[in-house]
Amino acid sequence: MIHRTIAIGTLLAYSFWVAGCTSTVRETVIQDELSAGTTNKISEITLDTGTILLFDESGGHFTQKVSGQTTRTYIIGYTWDKKIVEVDIENVLGAKIERTETDAGRTTVLILVGIPAVMFGVILIAFLISPPHF
Repeated sequence: MIHRTIAIGTLLAYSFWVAGCTSTVRETVIQDELSAGTTNKISEITLDTGTILLFDESGGHFTQKVSGQTTRTYIIGYTWDKKIVEVDIENVLGAKIERTETDAGRTTVLILVGIPAVMFGVILIAFLISPPHF
């Protein structure tokens, strides 16, 4: 019983650590702050004409195309109504970007509080199902 409890506790701790506590941060950036090297999800862009393009759940992303001696950066993706969009970054005034951050502090608290609580519940259920005989 003790070995199973230790094994379950270790497995739960590992599961919590791998999954971690994540949070999604949404921020609005202007054209000068857009970085083509980022892998963040672009959820919306505002064009210099005033048009707002909303991307689907997978979001837009950066790509580069070479034409002659110049390399141009584009944002491509599907809009919410599943139409493909390819916009030159020079025509973008701003964008809403989503990124996922892992919070190590909350993950550690989850492990330190969550594991003992789950283990206490497992032991309590085990004693209720099969009470010890003294």
